[in-house]
Amino acid sequence: MSSNKPIRLNDLSPQKLGKLFPVIIAKPNHEWKNIYDAEKNELIRILGKKAIRIEHFGSTAVPNLEAKPTIDILVEISNNEEIKEEIIKIMQSEGYHFIPRNDCPPPYLMFVKGYTNEGFKGQSYHIHMAEKEHDRLWDRLYFRDYLIDHKETASEYEKIKRKLAEKYKYDREAYTNGKTEFIKQVTEKSKIQKIYRMHCIDWNTNNPWLEISYSDYENHMIEVGQAQVLNRLTKYNLDKYNPESFALIGCSTGNGLEHIKPEITRIVYAVDINPYYLNKTRERFNTKIDNLQICNTDIQNDEIKIKNIDLVFIGLILEYVEPEKVLKKIIQILSKKGILSIVIQKNKQTSFVSKTNYTSLEKLTNISNEVNEEKIDRYIKSKNMELIKREEIELTRNKSFITLEYRMKQK
Repeated sequence: MSSNKPIRLNDLSPQKLGKLFPVIIAKPNHEWKNIYDAEKNELIRILGKKAIRIEHFGSTAVPNLEAKPTIDILVEISNNEEIKEEIIKIMQSEGYHFIPRNDCPPPYLMFVKGYTNEGFKGQSYHIHMAEKEHDRLWDRLYFRDYLIDHKETASEYEKIKRKLAEKYKYDREAYTNGKTEFIKQVTEKSKIQKIYRMHCIDWNTNNPWLEISYSDYENHMIEVGQAQVLNRLTKYNLDKYNPESFALIGCSTGNGLEHIKPEITRIVYAVDINPYYLNKTRERFNTKIDNLQICNTDIQNDEIKIKNIDLVFIGLILEYVEPEKVLKKIIQILSKKGILSIVIQKNKQTSFVSKTNYTSLEKLTNISNEVNEEKIDRYIKSKNMELIKREEIELTRNKSFITLEYRMKQK
């Protein structure tokens, strides 16, 4: 294979890079797939078994989509430094230019072809290589697949790219940054859909909780300061009651589970309606909590299939369900010495869902209702439980948390 003139792209200023390699959006080309297939075969020839998996991604992988005419390729390799060094030597000997990507943690290998000191020459390629655990890279396949399946979204993306290319023709970094938020949102939506298909859940459900990405939810809760308070309250309850069994109802992605002491709490139930949130909980805590049970449950409509729980913590969930209907189910799963710890939100002339940059949360406004504290207190006490403690935690001038701790009455 012939080699292009030596070029060190990392040494070029953004201005020089933009002038040499401007952003050009080309009409769809049916040959892009064939070009990819040929390059894939070339990589297999060069790398052999070092290339565990090879995928075509980016806009040229989406039929009938306008794109920069660069073929983006993703290669799975093992997480072995010696093999990575071998790959770098092999690829460079075959005419590929190596670009270390230490600016995009975790680091990965990137090779390009078709770049010269005079600009593009022939077909250009971007070849990214990383182990399968590199979510930031492999998540790009979710975006690709969603565009293939959803032509309207692909068309919207095409319009965004055209507009950005006109504005930032000589600024590749600004062009890329301008697409980031759209790509992130579509990627999260694609992940959620695939998880739902795995669990045979209807994507067309009317429950907004199944449409909000875990990253939007986490970042929203952190921005308004509520994630931190709920985390502290989870720790407080675990430290105070030292339960052998614990259920976190509406666990989301497991906020607070890092406070579990395995030598004390022998079994933990993470309960949520959103299987994607639960998947993240499993990823984060499966190796840290010996007996973590993941429960994909709609507590409003499903039976809660756990029992004999020493401590149940339910924070900011009753606002989205029929409180008494759900409380009846939860009280039934408590052990004879069970503790029920509840957090509800109190609002003063303000909406339940605070405004943040994460607008996907706003759809929750339509399904949220203020919980009547006196009413649920009466109901819980009617079920042979007594109030241990009530506290109000001020969040802002117009919002506060009410915490209620109950225990089963001892005969």
